[in-house]
This record gives sequence, C-alpha cells and structure tokens, in this order.
Amino acid sequence: MKKLILATIISLYTLGCIAQFDLPETRMAMVEILRTDAGGLHIASFDHINLPVQGYVNQPSFSSELVLSFAAESVKGFTDIMELDLSEGKLHRITDTRFSEFSPLREGSTMYTLTVESDDAGQYQRLWSHDLLSGESLCITPELDNVGYFTLLGDENIALYLVEDPSRLAIYNAQDNQLRRRMSKIGRCIKSISPSRLAYVQNINETTRYLKILDLDTDKSEFVIGLPDGAEDFELMGNGQFLCASGSRLLYHHSALGGAWSEVADLGEYGLSQITRLAWNGRDKLILIYQ
Repeated sequence: MKKLILATIISLYTLGCIAQFDLPETRMAMVEILRTDAGGLHIASFDHINLPVQGYVNQPSFSSELVLSFAAESVKGFTDIMELDLSEGKLHRITDTRFSEFSPLREGSTMYTLTVESDDAGQYQRLWSHDLLSGESLCITPELDNVGYFTLLGDENIALYLVEDPSRLAIYNAQDNQLRRRMSKIGRCIKSISPSRLAYVQNINETTRYLKILDLDTDKSEFVIGLPDGAEDFELMGNGQFLCASGSRLLYHHSALGGAWSEVADLGEYGLSQITRLAWNGRDKLILIYQ
C-alpha cells in the first residue's frame, strides 16, 4: 500500500462572506485501472493520497490526465478549491475566501464552482466562474439561489441540479439567461457526454435509482441500467462504459455488452468501506473519495 504525499500551497483568490457547514470527514485514494484481454477491467495499483489538508475533501474532477480539482475544508471552517498535480505531487489552493466553494470544474483557464453564500435572510447556492489568469470572478446564475450541482454542455448550456422538492434537472443557457426545467426527482450526479447528451440519475424512490441518458435535441431519456444498492454517483469511461461504487466494491458496466454491473475489485482490503465519489481521468486513473 502506497501513500502519495503532497505539499506546496498557493492562494489565488480572496472574496467575500459565508456559511459554515458540518462536513463529514472523507479521504482520497487513487487506483490505476487497466483493461484485460477479455475486455474487462482490473486494478493495477492502489494509492492512498495523504493530503496536507485534514477533514473534508470531496467532489473531485480532472481538468487534464494528471491535474485534479476538488473541494477541501480549510482551517477557517469553509471549503476552498484545491488543484492537485499528480505528476509533480504539488497541491495548489485556487480559492481562499469567506465563501464556501464546492464541485469544481475546470475548462481551460476558467474554474467553475458552486458557491454557497449566506446572510441574515438565508443561504444562497449559485454557480460562479473564476478566471485563473486575470483573477476575476463572476456569478453566472445571479437569479438562481438553489443550484445544487452542475455540468457544462458545450459553450452555451449548463445542466443544473436544482434544490427543489422534488429535485429537478434544468438546462440554463448562459448566453440568453433562459432556464428550461426538465425532469424531476433526479440524483446529484449529472455528466456531460456531448453538448446535446447528458447522463444522469433518476431517483425512483429512496432505494431505487436508474442511470439514464437525456437527448436534449429530442427531449427523450434512454434507460441504461439500474444503480446498485447505495450507489448515488457514476463516472463515464466513454463509448457507453460506466463505473460506479457500492460500499467498498468498484463496479463496471458496458452498455454494448448488456448485462448487470460486474465487479472490478473489492477495495475493502485497502481499508475502504464506503466509496462516495469517483473521478476518471479518461485514460487509466480513477480518484476515489471514501469514508
């Protein structure tokens, strides 16, 4: 069992005022995944990532094959966005604010975050963009204060998980500020396949969840497969291939082959009991958040 030890912290942003959360303690690990001759997957290596930040780390996403962004609890009690260079073992702080930022997603020199603000009147969850070159930050959804999660769909559209009762998927056009509400009872995991196709989770009830694909041109959803017990998140591997986790088990599904989820590995032997988030780098590395 290896540990990847990281250091080097750089502050780039300082903004304004926010809420404090009771966040769970989570940890990060990385696995290298290779394909077998039979077309399956197997774990080639496993590493615990020993970060110089303690407590809450979550919502990882790759901006390139070896650069990872994620949210981490700071000593101030808020969450900041960090960026990790896996090739050099360096960790950079992207935001250092009195807001709490979550769910980072980097496109080029722009970092998108879900920013949670609060004042005496209440709490507001909005989508922000941060220009990493100029240092300027912009609220993209000033009229929406209930954004829970998001993903980018090309240059114009953004898919939003809206915190409503029940939760709802909406497509927001950043050019004309138009919001089109789609289906309700969606899960927190939404992933862009292309500018016109979106993978998401449909919550049927408290224990049953379906993985589906929405075609924005036809407004029709396609059923892919039911998620295993306890799974809320999935990750895209491309070409109809998906990863998810149930407890300590890492699972794989290939739509073209059909059938149920197949087990890649049970990572309980490495001390993992509950895998909660996944991030795939598009080639051979998978980041796991676990409790």
